[in-house]
Amino acid sequence: MQLLQDDRTGEVADLGAGGELVHQELLQPLGVGDRHVQQEVGLTADVQQRAGPDFVLVTRNAANGARWGWLAAAGVTCGLLLHATAATLGLSALVASAPAALLVVKVLGVAYLAWMGVQILRAAGAVPDAPTVDTPRSGGAVFLRGLLTDVLNPKVMLTFLTLLPQAMDPAAEPVAQAALLSGVAVTAFGVWWMIVVPSVRWLSALLADPSRRKVFERCCGGALLAMATAIAAN
Repeated sequence: MQLLQDDRTGEVADLGAGGELVHQELLQPLGVGDRHVQQEVGLTADVQQRAGPDFVLVTRNAANGARWGWLAAAGVTCGLLLHATAATLGLSALVASAPAALLVVKVLGVAYLAWMGVQILRAAGAVPDAPTVDTPRSGGAVFLRGLLTDVLNPKVMLTFLTLLPQAMDPAAEPVAQAALLSGVAVTAFGVWWMIVVPSVRWLSALLADPSRRKVFERCCGGALLAMATAIAAN
């Protein structure tokens, strides 16, 4: 049992086995309770189950080696952090409320995904018959692709604008809540990549066969083109 004594009143309160009182005292000034955090985690987990361009990019790079997978995941996570910051500051809401600005983001995102899809399909056609490992040329390029994949994806921006209000308390201070819940969402995605990257390492050995690598690359490129088309259609 953990006890907390109030210096002003001398009263002693039972914290419980997990220190729940201290936990609540830290969250209360922000207007955020366990229910809000748990709701944010649940909503984020629901989004994670839907494979998007970031999942394709991280998986493809992780199949080439754990280092490349971690770099792609780091880029994607930084992209999420930028969107979380923009949502917290209200910048995303401004973009979403301006049809012209949202259209620009949408066009850039679709163009970038389509370009990546085409590049991957072209690379798949150039895979030689001899077994090889298609390692990226630069770690910085892998990180940048991960970053741009999320930054230029309007669905990520709109996801934050949708998730945050559902988990926030309307009666509490909004900026502090948004900052905390955005941090929870970004952390949850970071943990998700910590599971994904090691989980696909087995693909490296499987893709040593050139015919399998061609199929894999074509699936990745085709998936990105399909996602670009879906974003353009919406």
